[in-house]
Amino acid sequence: MSLANILWLVVVVIIALWLIGLITRVAGNLIHLLLLVALAVLVYNLVTGRPPFSGDNAIAIGFAHCTETAEAPKALRKDCPPKLSDAIMAALAKAPGDRPSSAKSFLALALT
Repeated sequence: MSLANILWLVVVVIIALWLIGLITRVAGNLIHLLLLVALAVLVYNLVTGRPPFSGDNAIAIGFAHCTETAEAPKALRKDCPPKLSDAIMAALAKAPGDRPSSAKSFLALALT
């Protein structure tokens, strides 16, 4: 990944995290967890160049979200930092308890 791509990714993530915090204050914890998954899907797409799940239609893609495990970004992009890949995969976990509990914890997983 080039420096420009990494900086762009950081800006997108910061804006998304700010929006997650704003929406969470208004709508509560359930939406917060869903937004973390949406953030993970967005970052996965930005890092790998493709979505984590695919299918012939929206129903197939939604079913894949519920039943399949995405391929780790570091397996698709050798230059993807392992901690970023692990943070994305944690946020895409099927069980809500296995996901980061907040946007801050997602960011901490990705950067530390």
